[in-house]
Amino acid sequence: MRITVQATPRAKQNKIIVISPTELKAYTTAIPEDGEATKKVVALLAAHYKIAKQRITLVRGATSRTKLFEIDL
Repeated sequence: MRITVQATPRAKQNKIIVISPTELKAYTTAIPEDGEATKKVVALLAAHYKIAKQRITLVRGATSRTKLFEIDL
């Protein structure tokens, strides 16, 4: 399953908002430096879908706010 995530770093709190079944918005308090925000988004997705972080793969958007993830459910 592929999920498009609009990431917002330096937010006030960590949360996920569902826009559609394949599109989410992720707010994270992490700074967008050295991939820290992306790691936090992966952790938020893992908690949201109740799966291990290893089952989430970044397909596209490592340095972009719009990210595409492959999730093995």
